[in-house]
Amino acid sequence: MFKKITSRDIRFFFLGVFAMFVVVILFEWNDFVTGLKGGMYHATKTEMVKQK
Repeated sequence: MFKKITSRDIRFFFLGVFAMFVVVILFEWNDFVTGLKGGMYHATKTEMVKQK
């Protein structure tokens, strides 16, 4: 009834997680560099809430 999880499934899962990590870094490169240079408490927030 249940499919056995193989090492191939685990590899594809981690490949997908790594690919999404790379995509996020590429699209938010400026924030990434600012965070690396400024440290944990001096970086701007990626998600900002705009009030109308």
